[in-house]
Amino acid sequence: MLNRLEFSNEVYKSTELYHFQKLKLLRVLNKKNAIQMDRAYFYLMPIL
Repeated sequence: MLNRLEFSNEVYKSTELYHFQKLKLLRVLNKKNAIQMDRAYFYLMPIL
């Protein structure tokens, strides 16, 4: 299991990929799921 610092680093590395694919993801997902994904993403932001 990742400790907090390792997890933060993994989230940080994934942010560029998240932004790069966000529009594609929003096209694929329905509106409700897209909103849930954004909430999950922003809940992780304070960890960074």
